[in-house]
Amino acid sequence: MKQVIVLSIKDYESELQKILKGIEIPTFSKVDIDGCRNTKRGVDLTNWFANSVDSDFSVMYFAFVANDVADQILDAIERWNESKGSQNPMHAFIQPVERIV
Repeated sequence: MKQVIVLSIKDYESELQKILKGIEIPTFSKVDIDGCRNTKRGVDLTNWFANSVDSDFSVMYFAFVANDVADQILDAIERWNESKGSQNPMHAFIQPVERIV
């Protein structure tokens, strides 16, 4: 068994859900995230609320799946990223699950 975690900006959430449902993942979980950047740039005097420029609304989806299904998810995410050529690709990774109760 594996845990698959996928990170995406909020704008792509519906497409991420389609990917997971297309692979017929029976159960997955979602966490809303306020992603932050640590950038070194000058002060933007035109942006009154400067703190908002350094964060993005993101989502994290995760599921516990069989080994072969985990690979299917990452393959689907990779294909999606290649087809979109986005500056904000989805990121996914697999973690082994050694024991579950």
